[in-house]
Amino acid sequence: MSDIYAAPAANLDLPRDDDPEAGSLERGIAGDYTFTIGEVLKEAWARSEGAKLTLNLAMLAYVVIYLAAAGIAEFALTPLIEEQPLIIAIAFIIFQQLFLLAIALPLAVGIFILGVRRAASAPIAVAQIFNHYHKLLSLLGANILMTIAIFIGFALLVIPGIYLAIALMFTLALVVEKSLSPLAALSASRKAVHVRWFPIAGFCLVLMLINAVAAIPLGIGLIWTVPFSVIACGVLYRRIFGCEPETLA
Repeated sequence: MSDIYAAPAANLDLPRDDDPEAGSLERGIAGDYTFTIGEVLKEAWARSEGAKLTLNLAMLAYVVIYLAAAGIAEFALTPLIEEQPLIIAIAFIIFQQLFLLAIALPLAVGIFILGVRRAASAPIAVAQIFNHYHKLLSLLGANILMTIAIFIGFALLVIPGIYLAIALMFTLALVVEKSLSPLAALSASRKAVHVRWFPIAGFCLVLMLINAVAAIPLGIGLIWTVPFSVIACGVLYRRIFGCEPETLA
């Protein structure tokens, strides 16, 4: 797909999808991987060439679908909520949020997997974000467990919550890409990240700062930095956990 947002191409030799820098689930959990923030960002920038349009369209599709689902939920449920006793109204609100989560979560993970595919030199297409609804129940379970764990962590003097927010960042991707159960994905992500928590936290902070700066001029810079960030996360995931053949098919 052509890229109307193309930046000057970087003259880099990109690692192959079978390169020795690619990890595996077992090696990732054991902490047998290395990376530097600079290396990951450099590779992600090179891989952004020719991929920004696809990723931006995928994110636009996500936003449009989410807003449409939110509008439908608001239109259908708000009159019912207003007429019900408090307990039933709360139940409707919870159902509304679960409905929106069920629509959005597989799409959000699908965007992350696009970054993983790009990091492994596999072709990417907007329609691929719809490929993961068959894992919906596992994704919902993993997301609920993550939310509870991080909430409890923040309730315990904040620092444990910050630790878990970083340590569990690959949970949903592992549910989809490695077909792990919610509990196994939580455990695998925490164990893999724990070994190099500070470098990975630094990586996340750098991406946040890059996007914050890019958002200053009316958000125009996000056209470049958000796809770049998705690919950077994919590169880091590939270096830690590798990619399954089914992901690259």
